[in-house]
This record gives sequence, C-alpha cells and structure tokens, in this order.
Amino acid sequence: MPVTGIQKIFLFFSLFQAAAVPFLFPAQENSSAVGSSGKEIERLVSLLGDPDWRRREEAQSRLASYGPLAIPALRRAAASSDEEQAFRARELLNRLDPVEAAALVVRAAIPPGDPSGWRVAEKASFRGSEGRIPGGEEGAYELRLRGNADGEKRIEFGLVFPGSPLPALCDLTLFRPRSWIAVEERTELSAWEEGIRFEVKMTHSVLLLWATIGARSKTADEVMPLEGAESGNELKE
Repeated sequence: MPVTGIQKIFLFFSLFQAAAVPFLFPAQENSSAVGSSGKEIERLVSLLGDPDWRRREEAQSRLASYGPLAIPALRRAAASSDEEQAFRARELLNRLDPVEAAALVVRAAIPPGDPSGWRVAEKASFRGSEGRIPGGEEGAYELRLRGNADGEKRIEFGLVFPGSPLPALCDLTLFRPRSWIAVEERTELSAWEEGIRFEVKMTHSVLLLWATIGARSKTADEVMPLEGAESGNELKE
C-alpha cells in the first residue's frame, strides 16, 4: 500500500523521536548506571568480611575490576572495626591507589658577581614511589619511599654523582611534608688566567627539596611551589 504524505511525516517524526531520546536524556541513564555501580560496590565491600572465605575472595576480585570507582568505599572500609574487612580493603587500596610522593628539587645559586640574590640554577620534579631524577652536570637524584605499606611511609633522597652506582643519602631528619628542606650546600671556585690577569670566582648554591606523600589520587593533582619556575628566575620565597 502506498505511503501518503501525512504518513511519511508521522513515520519521520517517530524515527527522529526514537533516535533522539538517548541523546536528549543521557544523564539519567548514566546516573542510573553510576548509582547501580555504587550499590554493587557497597555490597561487595560488605562481603570483604563475610564468614565464607570464597565470598571474600570473589568480592575482593570483583572490587579490583571497578578500579578508582571503588576507592571511596574502600577507604571507609579500611577504618572498619572488622579486621578482615579492613585488611582486605587496605590491600585493595595499595593496588588501586598506592602511596606515592610528589617531589620538587631546586638548586638555588648566587651567581658570581651578582648581588641581586638567589636564582634558580636547575629544577626537576618527580611523582611516584621510586626513581631517579636527572640532575645537573650528568648527575642525578634518587628518591625512594620506605616503610610498611600499612604504616607511615618515609622518604629517602640521595645524590648520585657521575661514575658512582650508589646514591649518597641525605639526612632528612628534619623533613616535614609540604615544606622546603636544604639537603646539600655547595661552594664552587672557578679560576682562570687571561694574560697577566688572574681571576677567581665563587658560586654558592643550595639544593632544596619539597615533597609530599599520600595516595596517588591526591598527589597526582598536587600543585608544587616553584613548579612553574624557570632557570634564571629570582627566588622570592
């Protein structure tokens, strides 16, 4: 049977309506999906302390598949009075949101013959739990986190000199997170001769370390002071 003009218009409107609904109301569908995921995560978290070990194992495995979505519920469970539930929640957090450091290394120097003050000579940043940061003059800096995963982490920082396989660890006894600490002071003398003129210049520099320690989800967005500073910038802090 031939389709009339009115029927064509009605058919087009019906098809448009069916195709447009998912695009016009996506938030409701996504909100529902997130809500159901949240309920399922809470249910699985409660099973981390189930008397049946098989349920505990399955719940832990399924929670791991939710990734970052499960982190808030796992943080609450990590403080639970149920030792089994708290232990498994912390175990998952160590995998999904491990403790890391955000660190910034700045060498501040007073250039020879420049009385204007301290300036940035070199700068390097690092995020993670262990690694080497390229330094000046072919050297490097090594940063590591030490300590029990369930306890307080501490930071180790060392200087790796050219030709030396092992770092010279710095004393971080006075280290406090989110504050600067001087880990090395250096005075360099340079001398040269031009004809009958002999000149000696001295450069004094201090290596500064700023770092914070915390869960990756928090340190990833940490804004470190002087992170945007460039070599030669004057230090005013």
